[in-house]
Amino acid sequence: MQMKLYLIGQGIFHFVDGSLLCSPSYVIVVDGYSLQTNPFFLRWKQKDQLILSALLSYLSMDVLHFVVNYETSHCIFYTLEQALFSPCNSYIMQLHGSSQDIHQGDDSVPTHTHTHTHTQRRQKNYLIN
Repeated sequence: MQMKLYLIGQGIFHFVDGSLLCSPSYVIVVDGYSLQTNPFFLRWKQKDQLILSALLSYLSMDVLHFVVNYETSHCIFYTLEQALFSPCNSYIMQLHGSSQDIHQGDDSVPTHTHTHTHTQRRQKNYLIN
């Protein structure tokens, strides 16, 4: 929520909410046959990459892996909005993150297996209920 307010305050929220569409990357020049890079596209891309960088730096490691391969601020924002919109999705993401953090370490194999199985059961029970 804090990041959304910041983006609105800076007048750049239209990049992440998808209301400012990307300009075409190339335009036809006057001769009608040649293409050249669209300067509006370059400006849009530059600003979007700055916003994308800010969004990525703001995210915790728990959710970063969901969006690390996206190339626009809108894709990241939309994905996070869908994933975190409902408490159910938020809880599932939290369990998913905690299950990835399970390492055997110094635990015995039975202890490690019990911990991992318990986490999976919690995920399944939550989805069923």
